[in-house]
Amino acid sequence: MLRNAFYKISRDVTDTCSKAECEKLISSPPPETLLLYFSDRTIIALFNGEEVSLTQDQGYMLSYFLIKSSEEHPATRHDFSVVDTIRPNTYIQSVNRLRNRMSNRGFPSFIQRTRFQEEAAYYYDESYPFYIMYRVDDEIEYR
Repeated sequence: MLRNAFYKISRDVTDTCSKAECEKLISSPPPETLLLYFSDRTIIALFNGEEVSLTQDQGYMLSYFLIKSSEEHPATRHDFSVVDTIRPNTYIQSVNRLRNRMSNRGFPSFIQRTRFQEEAAYYYDESYPFYIMYRVDDEIEYR
């Protein structure tokens, strides 16, 4: 039933899967693979047996880095603001909070900092495969 289906997104593929398949992947994730799961009530990231709860903004930010950023095209504050109202220090602080939250739970450092167009920018270094999981009827802003 499509209403119960989930999107399963990796760098190059968007697939759907059943609720049971999603739950199986979440309960027994592949080793050395990052999972970002948008459930009905929480957003969690999982990696090698570690789990961390993320805020909605952190979940969207991480999904954007995973899907849209690269070393050649890192994400700047402008990627997260429609009207460019995010101050540079606010953006840097937000990314640092995300990175710290994950590193405090044993996640490797895979969000790298660089400069792009004279600003602080960040990108996913592609050191690990990933899946982003969310319900088909949910809208993810940075997809």
